[in-house]
Amino acid sequence: MTIEREALKLALDALEGADQIDCDMQAAITAIKEALAQPEQAPTSELHSCPYAEEIHGDYETLCACDEERTRQCAQDI
Repeated sequence: MTIEREALKLALDALEGADQIDCDMQAAITAIKEALAQPEQAPTSELHSCPYAEEIHGDYETLCACDEERTRQCAQDI
């Protein structure tokens, strides 16, 4: 889960836990719920080489279709 989604969940919990909710708070709650309902990142159908396979196995031919965030995380794990 991304830091942004975690922050949205914390904000939502804080807003929903308030004793009184005014119109502005309700609008914020609705906006946060909509943002959380959307996928973190749309998957891509674009094939690319896997940084993990490249670095660990020297495999520059195997392709994957992971999204940009997963590719970045994989590269950081190396």
